[in-house]
Amino acid sequence: LGMITRAWYNGPQGEQARQPDGHYALPHIHRITEAELVTGNRQPQESHREITDRYLTFEDALIVFFQDVHVMNHQDHFPISWRLFP
Repeated sequence: LGMITRAWYNGPQGEQARQPDGHYALPHIHRITEAELVTGNRQPQESHREITDRYLTFEDALIVFFQDVHVMNHQDHFPISWRLFP
């Protein structure tokens, strides 16, 4: 089978100085690989962190996630105009 990757897509968390790269103040993506899960690494997400400008809102992050994991026809179920909170 294939490689397992756990990922989560964060927005800005309001902190400027907690990490040297400033990722808490910007949208960013964390990834954990299967190998890191197997070794029991407690904070592998800190070594695979991507600061991104590909999304700013929850809706945009969801679309980027669908594209990244190759979900086909995601727009049929989650159209751009949908709202999580009415």
